Amino acid sequence: MLFLDEPTTGLDPVSRIEIWNEVRRLNEEFGTTIFLTTQYLEEADELADRIAIINHGKIVSEGTAEALKRLVGGETIAMTFHSNQEAAAAAALFGHAATGQHVAFELVDHTLMEVVRQLDERSLQPERLTVKQPSLDDVFLKVTGESYEGGVPDVD
Repeated sequence: MLFLDEPTTGLDPVSRIEIWNEVRRLNEEFGTTIFLTTQYLEEADELADRIAIINHGKIVSEGTAEALKRLVGGETIAMTFHSNQEAAAAAALFGHAATGQHVAFELVDHTLMEVVRQLDERSLQPERLTVKQPSLDDVFLKVTGESYEGGVPDVD
């Protein structure tokens, strides 16, 4: 059993990946159980079989990365159009509202392919289209009730 307390804090990206590879090697080759504390939730997502989110000294949620992400919801699609009118027309197709030139919604009732096909059939071409998976940062914010200063960052 190995305990690592924030082993990659302050490291450059190359060194961080080398540490990640060594952690994986120790687990896979020797079956070493590794307890890793980190504030970098991307690191937990990359390395951990099970994750516990701790807030104010108490475990507030635990499970696999995928199970924890399901607490937040599914994929989100965000589109930016050339005009407010195009955005409003696209939003209306999927039963959502536009905010200026932007449309964003969770892909629950629609698949990505369906969204693209319907936009194409109506000659609506977004300037930008992104699909975002929930992250462990999103999970942390939900289960702790915390928020980003000034609101949630842009989906892009």
